[in-house]
Amino acid sequence: MSEKKKLSNHEIVTIAVYRLGGKLTPIDTEDVAMEANELAPKTFTWRKYPDQISIANVRYGLEDAKKAKNGAYLSGSGGDGWMLTSQGLAFAKLNSQAFSSGAPSGRRRKTQDEKWLASERERLLASNAFVKSQTGHRDSISRQDIAGVFRFDEYVTGKARERKVNRLANAFLEDPELGPAMAVFLELLKQGEK
Repeated sequence: MSEKKKLSNHEIVTIAVYRLGGKLTPIDTEDVAMEANELAPKTFTWRKYPDQISIANVRYGLEDAKKAKNGAYLSGSGGDGWMLTSQGLAFAKLNSQAFSSGAPSGRRRKTQDEKWLASERERLLASNAFVKSQTGHRDSISRQDIAGVFRFDEYVTGKARERKVNRLANAFLEDPELGPAMAVFLELLKQGEK
């Protein structure tokens, strides 16, 4: 990292989640610990036994990365796994160059994600909400249309709802065709939750 700014623990674990595929898939705490230790050796190790990774230190970093005051880069928990929020994805892309290889490590299998991306993209392009957004009828996009985009109903709440929203936002906000519509869908979702 030589001349670059020193990253905090919550920033390092955010980049670790990114490199492990946390844009679309929840990542286990232990996998984050191993990647974070590779990225920043000795940062998350025990004081007395520096060859051992302290899972507690990694968890503190992960929990801190969820806090709004630290950028709200991650969502999830130790039991559910950790995913990037759109803020975390932007941060990780911008700052992962601080390490020898800024690109995701590729440890995660990509074929399932690629299949999911292709089918979701096709589904979204055919959705009522997308058609309305493209034909100048944004005002007629209903709550049901938005629920259809994110595939949830009144029974999908809390973490499950947050994970669905983060996964679609991370996948398609930068898509040249779907990105502008996804930004509208996220805005309408926030308005509907008020």
